[in-house]
Amino acid sequence: MVSPLVNLLNSDVWGEYAKDISELKSWKYWDMFYETLKDLKREVLFVSPVHGVGHIERTMLHGAMAAMDNGLSRHETQLLLTVCAYHDTGRLSDWLDDAHGKNSAYKLHSITGAEGDDLNMMMAAMEAHSRNDKDMDGILSGYDVRDMKKCRELALYLKDCDGLDRVRLSDLDERFLRHSAAVKRVGFAKYLFEIYTNEQKRLGMETAKPIDYFHRSLVKDTRDKVHKQLTEGKNAREIVVLALGELLDVDVSQIQKGQSCKKELTDNICGAYMGAAAFVDAYLTEENEAVSNRKREYTEQFLKQYKSNVCSKMRPSGINDGDSQYTCAALILDVILFTYKYLCGED
Repeated sequence: MVSPLVNLLNSDVWGEYAKDISELKSWKYWDMFYETLKDLKREVLFVSPVHGVGHIERTMLHGAMAAMDNGLSRHETQLLLTVCAYHDTGRLSDWLDDAHGKNSAYKLHSITGAEGDDLNMMMAAMEAHSRNDKDMDGILSGYDVRDMKKCRELALYLKDCDGLDRVRLSDLDERFLRHSAAVKRVGFAKYLFEIYTNEQKRLGMETAKPIDYFHRSLVKDTRDKVHKQLTEGKNAREIVVLALGELLDVDVSQIQKGQSCKKELTDNICGAYMGAAAFVDAYLTEENEAVSNRKREYTEQFLKQYKSNVCSKMRPSGINDGDSQYTCAALILDVILFTYKYLCGED
């Protein structure tokens, strides 16, 4: 597969940052970075112009710069490049997804073959990257790592490398970067995104653009309500029905009650799907062939998106003792937004 970043690194397009690229190529771990980039398993990446290969390649370059700027060892550099490469493989969509770090971590062994302490450290950092910094220590302590300080540093570097590429969303706030070296790379990140996008266009590739479909406030407000309702003891089916009812201004009293999935019955149909399917059935009230086809199409589109409607298969990391509410909350939120988008007739 063609790599826009490999093309750029072999081109004279760096302008005021030509010196930075020259220093990178003279760096003692340049060969490691370049080979890791060329060997990137692009087939396992999340497919998206926002969180797909473009984001990953740029994040990897930020990772190489971070390793060089901060004097990381060869081993630390390899760990950072690996988590930069595969930190989004567990994404469900481009929407807000607090659990995608954990789901990505779950896939890491099968993708890289990593084992032991290295695997544990990378998984911990990947899970932490999609959660708030205040949750980091609690997340990292859930993994059996020998050096917690080193693990925490890896997680913080990943967050900064990922954060620098928020320029693609016009949403980079340098106050949230954790290292002074990352703050100094903000201008570089903006320039990298510009020339990378131009290279994608030259190659006829889809370029990065926010495809949230909704106002950010709608997504965040819905996420916060999902978390609150989980805390209150509502099940996935109830939460999905209530949320869709509010978003579409529908009385859901007749469809609100129902059985949801249970943790000990992981082969059951997912409660989020059951709630969404029940809402779609009630929302599309006319009895004609067109409506019947649309209901059937919803199920087909759902299975295409999530590959299943069974609890254990819809959550890449499975259902485990000690799971936080974020793991299920992210899936519930995604199902709500997916269904809302479908019923609104969005492409």
